[in-house]
Amino acid sequence: MPLEAGLARLSGSLGIDFSVYDVDALFTELETDGSRGMMEAFAAPIDGKPPMLRDVAMNFGMSVGAKKVVGTPEQIADELETLWRESGAHGFVLIPTISPGSVEEFVDHVVPILQQRGIHRREYLHSTLRGNLTEK
Repeated sequence: MPLEAGLARLSGSLGIDFSVYDVDALFTELETDGSRGMMEAFAAPIDGKPPMLRDVAMNFGMSVGAKKVVGTPEQIADELETLWRESGAHGFVLIPTISPGSVEEFVDHVVPILQQRGIHRREYLHSTLRGNLTEK
């Protein structure tokens, strides 16, 4: 993820042009007229340290603030299975870092593991998304 892309995504989401700030400045010290609540949410420590603008931009740019699950296909399947079992979720929204490459890797390497474990369907009974989503 290029830093400029992360800054652009963060800027667009918060309505603040972060390209005019020093990327090595502590995020908590940035003065803006933007949403203080969102700024405070992004200012949470990363690995126990206050984040720099660079850190926040890269983190947000790669995952749009969503939980990141990284690792081998087995590790990713383990984490998704745990999240699924603990939360009762009906599915997940994937946010690819690189499109379509990240999606293709997920489908080719993680989905078969989830199918083997019986937690991802192997076929769809209906020809429409609505039919499959409302299927009991």
